[in-house]
Amino acid sequence: MIIRQNVESAGSLRVLHVDDDASILEVSKNILTLEGKFEIDFACCADEAFEKLQEQKYDVIVSDYEMPGKNGLDFLKELKDKQISIPFILFTGKGREEVAVKALNLGADGYYNKQGNPETVYGELVHGITMAVAANKTKLALNESQEKFQKVFDSSTVGIAVFNMHKDKIVDCNKSFEQLSGYPKQEIVENQILTLRDMSDPENRKLLFSELLKVGHAEKKQLEMVTRSGEIKLVDACFSSVEIDGAPHSICNVMDVTKSRATEEALREMQVLMNSTINSTEDMIWSVSAEDFTLLTFNKATSDYFLRTQNLQIKAGMSSEEIMPTKDLAERWIQLNKRALREGTFSIEYRTLIEPRILEMVFNVMKQGERTFGIAVFARDITERKKAEEALQESEDKYRELVSRLPEMVFEIDTQGKVVFVNKRAYELTGYSEDELAKGFNSLFLVAPEDRER
Repeated sequence: MIIRQNVESAGSLRVLHVDDDASILEVSKNILTLEGKFEIDFACCADEAFEKLQEQKYDVIVSDYEMPGKNGLDFLKELKDKQISIPFILFTGKGREEVAVKALNLGADGYYNKQGNPETVYGELVHGITMAVAANKTKLALNESQEKFQKVFDSSTVGIAVFNMHKDKIVDCNKSFEQLSGYPKQEIVENQILTLRDMSDPENRKLLFSELLKVGHAEKKQLEMVTRSGEIKLVDACFSSVEIDGAPHSICNVMDVTKSRATEEALREMQVLMNSTINSTEDMIWSVSAEDFTLLTFNKATSDYFLRTQNLQIKAGMSSEEIMPTKDLAERWIQLNKRALREGTFSIEYRTLIEPRILEMVFNVMKQGERTFGIAVFARDITERKKAEEALQESEDKYRELVSRLPEMVFEIDTQGKVVFVNKRAYELTGYSEDELAKGFNSLFLVAPEDRER
């Protein structure tokens, strides 16, 4: 027999099933593995589960309620105490409502009863596991995003202050703002110390907040900051609006421009570095206007591509009709950009008609506050990769054809024991039809019952 790694197993969910009933564990394994997306590991009690958690990583824990030593609720509570944040599902024969309530109050991600029709019971369990893991991944991604934002906020060299526009209060600021103003954050927030002169005037704040609520941002303003020591610093202040906990807030970024020459030089160097980085990449990067899709910016790889394929020297301000050689191609390009405005971000494989090449393209809408001003496009030539994939498929087809003609039986199964491929000789010798021995057939049924365990 030929055994190969299941292609889908890389995306399978690892489940730790904790139950003192060996028959339940066996049934769960047989049913859940038939789904093809679960890898099942067992533990007979909470203590054994903790040992396995030290050695392995799991996507979800499915636990019984009544077990020797610690019950399911004790197990869940200890997981929380140890700050082990794996999704937890209680799967028990106990149908008492108070157990479910306690489990959910302790942070369980689901509660399912073993009793009932197996198809219904395990169907609900499969759905519950899938939803719990998906929700946990979303939660982890959100936490990671929040942590990244907090790190950027705390470590930014630009002073940042946050205003609650409805309450007309400053609610937060970062370390750079503290250093710039000379006041600690606690004192700024508790005593509402508004070090920016224009911001200290209620009427000025009212006008600024009104502008932010309308357009989402305000033009950069050059303001004076009075520090704790009485020093007056000239700062560039940028304001933008953002919703936090359902309330409109203003984010104020301030930069000390008292020594403007040094600051401007640093900005020029940063621009040069960014342009150098963008122009040194082999991938094409360009942007178009969100209003009429005229070309805004482009890197060297993009310029070289159009020069090579169309003998066209592109420049900022060119329209789609000027860039594309035919009216049909121009319309096709405009539709792709309109799709980006609808969807925000999307990726496609784009077959060029100018020359037989395939581009992998990502469209990303560019915004400032609520205003969409452009669309950034990242393109990579994947023609050679596609050719390699096609060659691999052709090789695979030849292999299948060769094996199908062998006089011996050939079975190809995945690591779950499911049939992936059989040759014609196997149908003849086993007596199974093609429909009966189809992809997904459990190969254990071809082994005598007394030899299946071995």
